[in-house]
Amino acid sequence: MQVSSGGRVVAYTAPHDGKAYLRDDTDNRVVYSTDLRRDQVMRFDPALDNVRIDGNTAPEGIANPDHDHSIYFSRSAQPDRVDVSSNNVVTGTDANGVTTVHVPIGVQVDVQKQPTVSN
Repeated sequence: MQVSSGGRVVAYTAPHDGKAYLRDDTDNRVVYSTDLRRDQVMRFDPALDNVRIDGNTAPEGIANPDHDHSIYFSRSAQPDRVDVSSNNVVTGTDANGVTTVHVPIGVQVDVQKQPTVSN
């Protein structure tokens, strides 16, 4: 899905995890792609000839930065990832709004029921 276009700065904030593509509209080809996590910002500034992800400059320059460019985004089929600790436990929300927890093999998980509040 095309999410941003123009002959100047193009930028996009990912609403979900996925893949972003910078397309040279003049040459009709993808000139840069990267994985984005939810809320990360991809920005291309032709005057600076660079792509930035959350303010960090990508090491690759863009050929023909004076061309018109567009950003396309494809949402990941996996639930959005949010790291919750240093032991690689990841939580997210699926398309139905159900919270999921992904735990690496070999990690012990103790599930405890939350107390209910009586009215």
